[in-house]
Amino acid sequence: SKPTSNVAQACRTSLMSTLTELKKCCNHCYLFQSGRDESNKMIDLDNKTSKKESLPEDNRLRAILLGSGKLSLLDKLLTKLKQTGHRVLIFSQMVRMLDILGEYMLLKKYAYQRLDGTMSST
Repeated sequence: SKPTSNVAQACRTSLMSTLTELKKCCNHCYLFQSGRDESNKMIDLDNKTSKKESLPEDNRLRAILLGSGKLSLLDKLLTKLKQTGHRVLIFSQMVRMLDILGEYMLLKKYAYQRLDGTMSST
C-alpha cells in the first residue's frame, strides 16, 4: 500500500503543476520566462513591417495587451467604465498577474491601489 500512495502523491503533484501551468496560459504569456521576450519580438517585427515609429510606452502597452485575451477584454471594459465614472475591483490569485496588471494601470495612467500587502497604508 505504501508504494501505491507514493505513486498517487506523485501523480497528484504532477497534476497540480500542470493545472498551475494551464492557469498561467489562460492569464498572460508574461507569466512564463520566455513570454515577455517573445511578445517584444512580435512588437519589434510589427514596427519594422509597418514602418511605425512608436513610443516605448506604446510598445509596452501593445505587448501587454497582445499577451492576453483576458487583459485585452479588460482593457475595453475599463475604458468604458472609466468614461462613465465607475470604480473597479479586480481579484487575482497570482501575485505576478497583479504585477502585470499594475504595469498595465501605470501605462494607461489609471489610478489604482493594490491590496495584497505590498503597498503601504499611507
